[in-house]
Amino acid sequence: MSLLPVVLVDEQPPEPGASKDLLWIGLDEQDRRYALKTVEPGHKYLPLTEWLCYQLCGLAGIITPDFAVVTRLDGTEAFGSRWEETARQFSPGKVSDAEFIGWLARARADVSAMFALDAFMPNDDRHLGNILFTQSGARLRALAFDWSRTRIFEPWPWAAGCNSAMVWQWLMGPNPPLVNLKETQDRMDRIQAITGQQVEAILEAAPELWRDNFDCAAAGRAGRQATHTMTPNIAHYGVLSHYPQPNRTEHANIGIVVFLADGSVRVHFGQDLKKLRAMDPQVDLDAVRSWETGLPKMLAGQNLEQATTFLQHFGQWKLSGNLGKFSYTDEDNYLLRVANALHSL
Repeated sequence: MSLLPVVLVDEQPPEPGASKDLLWIGLDEQDRRYALKTVEPGHKYLPLTEWLCYQLCGLAGIITPDFAVVTRLDGTEAFGSRWEETARQFSPGKVSDAEFIGWLARARADVSAMFALDAFMPNDDRHLGNILFTQSGARLRALAFDWSRTRIFEPWPWAAGCNSAMVWQWLMGPNPPLVNLKETQDRMDRIQAITGQQVEAILEAAPELWRDNFDCAAAGRAGRQATHTMTPNIAHYGVLSHYPQPNRTEHANIGIVVFLADGSVRVHFGQDLKKLRAMDPQVDLDAVRSWETGLPKMLAGQNLEQATTFLQHFGQWKLSGNLGKFSYTDEDNYLLRVANALHSL
């Protein structure tokens, strides 16, 4: 964030095709450009939302373009995100599929980190064009920008079918994934450590015009509640393996059985069971997947020791003797952890 006042000397409309929330680009005396977010009739808290999210990024170690409160030609104050002149940005007409995936792979840690805040706030509009790629020495960095469609501290998850959810699902699809789940969780932990008082102080530091009738104290309380409801739970899990011939050691890991703190059980199979079919052509994959719901019902009422003992000899299936464990905060976070465990099979 710029500590010196930024006064604009020129303002221009953006090029066609820019974000619908970007109405002006401002230039200061040194010809540095800023993407401006201003108070608008349909989104009066637009600059305040950007201000809060950029500040939270700084506290959580998520990199963004530089930003500042800028004074416009009419004397009003706008949120200004410094224009990254040398940054690269996704455009299907200019960047090939292979090139773009290469960018994401090289900047995996940064991309993973930004989705932590997108999930926490939540921000429904992290589309592929809302990531800037810049070269820092030999390292390619990914910068997060544009939180215009953030719902400040509203409950998770993302809105069904929103850009953030679809992009995250796509990033999780390749093998290996284009995101690092540990990096996402680490940044989520740092965000959770931000107090409600810090959130309130950030909001109170914004220009008064941006805060018109906005309850900063209530937002701070909402931030505390969001942190409180994300207190980690501990789950134990074992790897479920299929043995085509019980008397031989050859087997395929097919999924995990998760034992939750409340005594319930959940079963998750890998998305791709081709290895299982190749090893045992007689396997009915639909029958296998039916046990995602059938097995928890069968294990209902059993404690952890009873359930794990029962699964040591479950037909051609066997549960690993040693259980792993992971922490999670809510359903979305739980599914991230499960995906990570399945990926490591």
